[in-house]
Amino acid sequence: MDNQYYKAADKVMGRLLNYFKRNYEIKNDVYIGGYCAVALAEYHFLENKSLFGLNKIEMQGKEANEYVLFFCMDIFPPELTVGFDSVIDAVEKRFLNPHEHHAYTFFSIVFVVPELDKALRKEIKKYKRRKTYRSGWSLTRVAVVETNCNQVTSNKDGTELAKIFQKQL
Repeated sequence: MDNQYYKAADKVMGRLLNYFKRNYEIKNDVYIGGYCAVALAEYHFLENKSLFGLNKIEMQGKEANEYVLFFCMDIFPPELTVGFDSVIDAVEKRFLNPHEHHAYTFFSIVFVVPELDKALRKEIKKYKRRKTYRSGWSLTRVAVVETNCNQVTSNKDGTELAKIFQKQL
């Protein structure tokens, strides 16, 4: 990687992470499924409700989670479009626990690269992964930020994420 890419990637990564710092816990250099993410942003929300039954109070809650993995690469490896599932499988194994109060979990993978091949853009746009559990569901969002042209490509589930990232460029 040339020095110019590092400067551009650091600048973009700083802006993206700065957006998440307000509400997310940020961890640096996270190893998941044989890959090293520059950062992991985690968000957890638990909504509790008290239900009054016959002579007792029951607490019922719904839990929502989001995990955003940030990768910085000088070249986007084509085999990684197939490898999204292996990365998400590793994240699920490490973080997801679909218990009775689980509502939903978003898994987001963000790549910062100099540029992306047209064919890979197409692959990313059509990527889809959703799972339903006994309690709740999860979906995967993918976004690729290109530093050379300040463009963000995402899958359909990652559209909102791409809009947020585009504003940060």
